[in-house]
Amino acid sequence: MNEHILARVIDRPTDGLDIQRAQLTGHCRLKIRGAHYPGLIPASVAEVALGRPATLGEQTVTGTLVSGLTSSDVALLDAFEGEEYEVQTALVNTIDCNSPPVEAVVYLYAPAIVSRNVLPCVWSYDEFLKNHATQWVVDPSMYR
Repeated sequence: MNEHILARVIDRPTDGLDIQRAQLTGHCRLKIRGAHYPGLIPASVAEVALGRPATLGEQTVTGTLVSGLTSSDVALLDAFEGEEYEVQTALVNTIDCNSPPVEAVVYLYAPAIVSRNVLPCVWSYDEFLKNHATQWVVDPSMYR
């Protein structure tokens, strides 16, 4: 999750949180029908939705690893993600430091609704930042 969107969701500045870039392998982010946000799904499921094998790049999701969240922060994140997502743990690799993989909580798109809502298109973070991020933050000027 984008740090500015995280601040909006948890309704406080992210100062004091440990925020690192991280990668999750074996999963893909696909577009969701009628939404600007992605669905994170296992690569094997994504390949069915795409109708083709996912590339190695598509099977490596770059995101944000956040440590130091309070229980209130987590409750707000859970409410924000809603019933469309299920909380699971997965091993992620931090990008900016040479440390072993760490176990992290991830929000996977709910398997029961994948076939109804997932589009056969890979979701692009850069496209999101360019076209939609201003709708998700408190201060849209940061994306102009």
